[in-house]
Amino acid sequence: MSGGVSRALRLFAVGLLLAGFLAPGVVSATEAETETSTTVAPDDPDAIVPAVEVPEVAEEPEEPPWTTRFLAPVTLALGVLGVVGAVLLYRVRVSGRYRVN
Repeated sequence: MSGGVSRALRLFAVGLLLAGFLAPGVVSATEAETETSTTVAPDDPDAIVPAVEVPEVAEEPEEPPWTTRFLAPVTLALGVLGVVGAVLLYRVRVSGRYRVN
């Protein structure tokens, strides 16, 4: 039983390793080769003109996400209540038992 499991595990590891080595080659072989051309920018900066003028769009202020608006304050309030509760429990249970002269 143990020999079959370790053999299956070794076969799986070898297959995974081969897939890791062969996958980049398969991906690069299937990509289409495209020709690229080099363009040269003109020396005169005023000669550069955009193809299409796009008007600027006024950005609307974004509403903060609900986690910032609700979850963060609730978590903060629960944390403060926890600390206050721990201090009160300490004062009532521990501090009341012992007297320091």
